[in-house]
Amino acid sequence: MDNQEIVFINRDKNVIIVQGKSVSYQETLTNFALDHGEPVPEYIQKLDICKDTGLRMLNGSVITEKTEHGADAIAYADTLIPLAQTLQDAKESRENPPAPEPTEEELAIQAKQEEIAEAKQYLNETDYAVIKCMENGLDLETEYPGLKAQRQAKRDLINANEASIMTLSEGGAV
Repeated sequence: MDNQEIVFINRDKNVIIVQGKSVSYQETLTNFALDHGEPVPEYIQKLDICKDTGLRMLNGSVITEKTEHGADAIAYADTLIPLAQTLQDAKESRENPPAPEPTEEELAIQAKQEEIAEAKQYLNETDYAVIKCMENGLDLETEYPGLKAQRQAKRDLINANEASIMTLSEGGAV
């Protein structure tokens, strides 16, 4: 059955399967109506059409274009096969809706988290200077003027941003 163009509808089992050459769509008839924008015609209780083998059955009987509803059923099935990709896309978007846009609070928290990460990176990158001075008995301010103040400013920024994130997370404004 792989890579065949088929349409299978069974109202009793509440299922529709449409398979094109590269995509397969299977859904309940209710969700099919949501995806396709219209329900399966009422005269179709069971429909089996395989374009590759020529099998055409409507409500348990072989159909031709001369059979009652035969031409309509065949034409209906022929419109579904090219729609298989569109139907599959609609099903996937219904099952996997896009993530909601972040709120202002979430954006503010994200910005503060990025600032914290950058400040921690700076502290990590300048740790060597502090360690070097401590191990060798050197004065940090003499060896690296302003570094101590810059590191303290980064720690203060981290602490302030962490407090702001706590406030924002609790639903407050900062």
